[in-house]
Amino acid sequence: MNFTKIKPLLNRIVVKRLQAPQKTVGGILLPDKNSEKQKVGLVTEVGPGKFLTSGVFVKPTLKPGDYVLLPDYGGVKVPKNQNSEDELYIFQEDDIVGIVNDNKI
Repeated sequence: MNFTKIKPLLNRIVVKRLQAPQKTVGGILLPDKNSEKQKVGLVTEVGPGKFLTSGVFVKPTLKPGDYVLLPDYGGVKVPKNQNSEDELYIFQEDDIVGIVNDNKI
């Protein structure tokens, strides 16, 4: 399968999981232990929102470009595109732990 664009439904978001650095700025290679799953991701697409059981429509609070803290488990992994090395996941907005406000990402 080859996906060019994914549009999430309802309150789901598409997140690109950031890769752990393989070497330092000085060029020192880091051990494999450092290549665990990163817990920070970049929001690439956001669904339109969802209706609550009370009938109220809730818009998403996240937007494309936000850096978010991901849970240890969960999310649906999207099959990789042949032209891309990015790991994409689809999460419900409720599963996201928080928004990361750090300029060093």
